[in-house]
Amino acid sequence: MALDGKTNFPGPAKLRNNVEIDSQKYDDSFQLPFEVSKSEIKGSVKYETVKKNTTIPKYLADEAAKRNINFSQILTEALKEKLEV
Repeated sequence: MALDGKTNFPGPAKLRNNVEIDSQKYDDSFQLPFEVSKSEIKGSVKYETVKKNTTIPKYLADEAAKRNINFSQILTEALKEKLEV
């Protein structure tokens, strides 16, 4: 399971409403509701990162280098804001 920083999850499904059960295959089947805390999951999930190449104007690269700006951090923050995640 990967959260990827997401916080907007669908609500829980009603029991039996969204589950199709093949009674010939699972004649003694049942549903067991359970709760999971997002904070518990988030602490155990490893966030995978990927390397992406990008092209930006030279003047921005020069100014960012002078200010020791972390490109990965800025790009990640901008993408999260743009994608609303």
